[in-house]
Amino acid sequence: MRKDLKSIINLNVTNHVEIKPKKYKGLNVFKHESAFTLAEVLITLAIIGIVAAITIPSLIQKHNERVTVTRLKKMHSVLNNALRLSVVQHGEINQWGLSLSGESELPEDTPQEEIDARRNMAKFIRERIRENLKVIEVCDDVETGCGIFVKRYTLDGQEYSHWGSRIVLADGSVIYGATIISADCTGSNGDSKLLQNICGQIFVDVNGIKEPNTQGKDVFLFYYSKDGSVIPMGSKDDTGVPFPRYCNRKTGHRVTNGYGCTAWVIENENMDYLHCDDLSWDGKHKCSDK
Repeated sequence: MRKDLKSIINLNVTNHVEIKPKKYKGLNVFKHESAFTLAEVLITLAIIGIVAAITIPSLIQKHNERVTVTRLKKMHSVLNNALRLSVVQHGEINQWGLSLSGESELPEDTPQEEIDARRNMAKFIRERIRENLKVIEVCDDVETGCGIFVKRYTLDGQEYSHWGSRIVLADGSVIYGATIISADCTGSNGDSKLLQNICGQIFVDVNGIKEPNTQGKDVFLFYYSKDGSVIPMGSKDDTGVPFPRYCNRKTGHRVTNGYGCTAWVIENENMDYLHCDDLSWDGKHKCSDK
């Protein structure tokens, strides 16, 4: 048996036939292709890195802006529902016994009693607003800000104030203040029916106390009227804070710059005013429009 096996092996070795590589469609299957050199790999990676450095920040910014649009639209709905429910519970806002609030316009020699009265009225209107909201924290201490003061910036980058009091909602958004600019709710900021019977303004920050804390970027403003309607500021018919003047990234020396961005974000679902300067209600609604 061993002899037969040896004979077979010897026969196969002796009669060995060279196997030639087969070709398929002109390709040699045994042929080795040359690889990339290290230099070529490094150059490719460098190009990828440059492209990523250019495009990724823009993509992140666009994503963050879309998130802000969503949060602001949600905040508008939540505030509108809450304030309208307060009107059902307590009557129209002009019947709430309001007086003026706000301290920024008061002269330096204003008696402390007047300052306290305005602070108490601001606190009162905040309490009425938060009655029907899901709240996780309330800070009514204007002087200490519950230990955290939040710097406040205009759209063109001016630091001009800070917030102490605030209401923190369950989703992390914040209501910083609600001013009363017309105690009998007879304010008017345009011909539109929505802009009649204005009582005051509401300041919100859609991402809480985190930066940038800038009007028109994460801080937005609404009017509220006597029937509990919450109206985005800066709409097409708004003569009080028109969009071109009060939502302008290049306009300086106006502490209210950024007040007029809210309606644009909600209605056009973009924040393109941060990227181009020729937008208008009657013209371009985004930078890519011609």
